[in-house]
Amino acid sequence: MMCIMNIEPAQGNRDTEYTPGAWFVWTRGNTAAQGSALPFDRCMRVVSDSIEELRKTHADAKRQYKSCKEVSDNLRVLLTDVFPAWTHRRTSTQALPDAREEFVYGLYCYARGGMYDAMVKQNVGTAVSRRTLAQAAHNAAHLRLVAAQLLWDEQVASDAHELAAASFKLLADHYEKQWDDENSGIGAACAFQSHAIKLMELANLDVAQEQLRLEQLRSRNTTYETEERCDRLALTI
Repeated sequence: MMCIMNIEPAQGNRDTEYTPGAWFVWTRGNTAAQGSALPFDRCMRVVSDSIEELRKTHADAKRQYKSCKEVSDNLRVLLTDVFPAWTHRRTSTQALPDAREEFVYGLYCYARGGMYDAMVKQNVGTAVSRRTLAQAAHNAAHLRLVAAQLLWDEQVASDAHELAAASFKLLADHYEKQWDDENSGIGAACAFQSHAIKLMELANLDVAQEQLRLEQLRSRNTTYETEERCDRLALTI
């Protein structure tokens, strides 16, 4: 099961007024970023609030989707409007990564990944096809992996592997149904399930049940289809 984001939001004095000469200080642990630029303070406020929201857990998939969408919308404004207009940046404002584009884009990808994850949770067990859900899970995994690289966070990378495993398990279900309907695809189902297990192992997850599932799929491969992943997903947004 995926863990909550382990990045702590930076703390700052939100009562500081936007007046000439105002000095803004934001801290995380023993590290402080500070400066007088209004874009710096605006960025820190938005990023701090975004991290606080992303650290929440939502039992309801719709609430998770809305929360992540609101965060991604707020972060997008920083990337498209605030950063381009902030042309002169004091070194002291860059002591924390929160006021840098790559960190904000990492959070943006994390939030967008959460939106796709919520789509999968909301629609499992509905009429939505397993192939469509697999694509959504793949998008979530791709975005979380980008986030892991930009945020330098191994836990986020582990979450990405878990989401990727979910995508491949859904593809296994999709091709097993194709086997039931068209008498083809069981080899692909086995291949996708096998790869899902490898990804789960990367995420340090228990694979016992999935191994049993793989054995069950292989027992159905009565025509000795080659175990080959024939469906290559790409990021679709």
